[in-house]
Amino acid sequence: IQRDRRGLFMGVRERRFTGGAEFAQRIEQLESGLNTAASPRAVRSRTSDLMSAFAIVRPVELSDPRKRSRLGLFARWDDFTLDDAAATAGSTDLIWAGIIWDLNQRASISLDYQQMQTRAGTPTVTTPTNTVFMHWVVTF
Repeated sequence: IQRDRRGLFMGVRERRFTGGAEFAQRIEQLESGLNTAASPRAVRSRTSDLMSAFAIVRPVELSDPRKRSRLGLFARWDDFTLDDAAATAGSTDLIWAGIIWDLNQRASISLDYQQMQTRAGTPTVTTPTNTVFMHWVVTF
């Protein structure tokens, strides 16, 4: 059974601006049936695409590179498209945006907004999800 993954990522990493974009694809075969005379084994193919982009910006440092800032802004967008012959094909968008505050060189907190929604025309439309999160990261 085929289970292939492929993709391309391009990015920039620098303290003042970090960003990237990606295209990934999953190609797989799915089995159904019990592999008996009454319910023979059936194999079908499905291809799923993922497009993603993100950016982390330190606006104070962009305007004055000599001044180190604790403030950062970030955003991310994902678009997942499921191409499925079983009438469950659809597309889901995920959006993140938030603020990062560095407490020191090893600890940061962030407050972010996350939204997930399916696109119009998707057979399995779900209720949009809107969430606010607070995260903290400590490295040792």
